[in-house]
Amino acid sequence: MANKLDRFLLICGVLGTPVFLLSTVLARLVYPYPYVSQTISSLGATGSPVKTLANIFIFNLFGVFIILFALGVFRSSEVRAVGKFSSIFFLLAGVSMFLVGIFSGSAVQVDHPTAVDNIHNNFAFYPFPLIA
Repeated sequence: MANKLDRFLLICGVLGTPVFLLSTVLARLVYPYPYVSQTISSLGATGSPVKTLANIFIFNLFGVFIILFALGVFRSSEVRAVGKFSSIFFLLAGVSMFLVGIFSGSAVQVDHPTAVDNIHNNFAFYPFPLIA
């Protein structure tokens, strides 16, 4: 039983990226935002017509996949201490990505951001250095 669970957790690392990319493409087809001048957070921002799609599938679900993958790496008997330590960074990045979808900010950068905007911006920045 544990072997099937471990395999499932590791496969989540493979499944997360296609779900993220397909959801992003679908959201862009429905709502063609200017991706050169705006961030992907605009898809999940307040007032976006694809807010629910973006927050659930692009941010929340992708974050869950990263979290499950991190747990799979940590549980793996083939991974040594350094790999288990690095899985902590994946876990933190997944939690951060999940929270980006929970705390969706404004569609545009404002001079006086709200508390939710600040929380969103902080969580939106941290997954990338954590995974790198």
